[in-house]
Amino acid sequence: DERDLAPRDLGDVIDDGDRVRLDVVDAGRFDLSHRVIGDASTAVRIAAGLLSAVAEIHELGWAHGSLAAEHVVVGSKFNVTLCSWSRAIDLAATAGEARDRAERADFVAVIDIVDTVIDEGAESSRRDRRVARRARRVIDRLAARLDPDPDADRGADPAVLVRKAASELAA
Repeated sequence: DERDLAPRDLGDVIDDGDRVRLDVVDAGRFDLSHRVIGDASTAVRIAAGLLSAVAEIHELGWAHGSLAAEHVVVGSKFNVTLCSWSRAIDLAATAGEARDRAERADFVAVIDIVDTVIDEGAESSRRDRRVARRARRVIDRLAARLDPDPDADRGADPAVLVRKAASELAA
């Protein structure tokens, strides 16, 4: 069963019988560990793209497994590409609580990364601080709804919540 872990224009999934490997090409300008965001509008655009990317990989049946700022590559038009898939988890082959933990771990990591990205973009003007405050409210609501506490009300599907937050950020 061959599944795409990244868009086709970024690389190829190669199954040589003994193992499956993902060969990728240079995907962007910088990764998020370099902290070269600029203004709050750019930061929010990157954050929305990151939330959408993680929701999409989950919908495709995968969890990243080790999401960190250095695994998020930002392209020339501030599009987001996830890399470093060595710990990816096949959600279709993972049952129950283990699947939920894998998905939630990705979402918690995304929220941490997005918090940092938004903070980086809020350092300039009054407008940037206002844009960052609005984005922070969206992310705080998302974090509260994705609470890993087993007694918390699960409510909506986490991927739906993440997609909604991404849409609110992009608006």
